[in-house]
Amino acid sequence: NVGLRWPNDLMLGGTKKGGGILCEGVARGPCRDENSAATKTDRWAGIIGVGVNINTNLADFPPPLRTRATSLLAHDGRRRDLRDIETRILHALAQAIMCIQTEGFEPILHAARTWDTLRGQHVELRDGESIITGTAEGIGDSGELLIRTAGSLQRCTTGTLITINGECLRAI
Repeated sequence: NVGLRWPNDLMLGGTKKGGGILCEGVARGPCRDENSAATKTDRWAGIIGVGVNINTNLADFPPPLRTRATSLLAHDGRRRDLRDIETRILHALAQAIMCIQTEGFEPILHAARTWDTLRGQHVELRDGESIITGTAEGIGDSGELLIRTAGSLQRCTTGTLITINGECLRAI
């Protein structure tokens, strides 16, 4: 039972964070092909960071996190080989990058929407000095979180989730 909590949390069992993914673009724009004098504009570079709680016992988490975090071991009682997990993650990332190169972002977006754990939840999100409160309606076409407020549909490209269904995730 794996899910994705916008923007980058990997959830196990629906409500406990088991890891996270962080992507950061570091370069974008014209790039010269090494084998040609032509300049291409569809090149980009980025860094992908993946963290997964694998063989951590719940007792090893700080007490305030034990109700919100988990590990693969705590989730199902099975200890894993770290090299095997590393290989699987790298293979999955390579497949995702190849998918984006050949099919575009749509298949990745479809998967994110399928695994979305926030859809239908009442959320509060802090974006700078603003607090946006409403019902999460899913993930938009550019990866933004869609929140239905009393007055409109907000498209949130940045921000920090503060509460989900009244449960405080972070102090304001």
